[in-house]
Amino acid sequence: MRLERLRDMFVCDYCRTEILPPMGEDGVRVLTETKFDCPACAHHLWEATLEGHDLLYCTHCRGMLVAMSGFMNLVTLLRAMRAQPAMVVAPRDAADGAVERRCPRCSGAMQNHPYGGPGNVFLDTCEACEVNWLDKQEIQKIAAAADPTYSSAVL
Repeated sequence: MRLERLRDMFVCDYCRTEILPPMGEDGVRVLTETKFDCPACAHHLWEATLEGHDLLYCTHCRGMLVAMSGFMNLVTLLRAMRAQPAMVVAPRDAADGAVERRCPRCSGAMQNHPYGGPGNVFLDTCEACEVNWLDKQEIQKIAAAADPTYSSAVL
């Protein structure tokens, strides 16, 4: 079977069978294993997609490495698809997010900081590789939180 990357599916060149990998509970479609190690648990990361956005995903701890260039587009898409109204996410203690991580791509130290938008999560970022690391369910917390840039009041 060969991965047809543009369609996120595997194709058999012999019999033309097409297999679409199942979506996990996070909505992530896992494709192929990579050589990169997870910065949180050291298991291998997998090439994956979430709503058509490429990312690296850890099947063990369910963290994800998302390119900075597509991060806000992914958040916007997930917000548009949410079934429930926006919610207030309880603030986190700064000590909860202070875990030293190494970038899976360059092995450099990642910067850990509170995400400037809603969701009360801490992002690990590698500016050199232009990636964000999100721990389990952090992308869902960001998408579920109200966006403070938009007011619900009608003028």
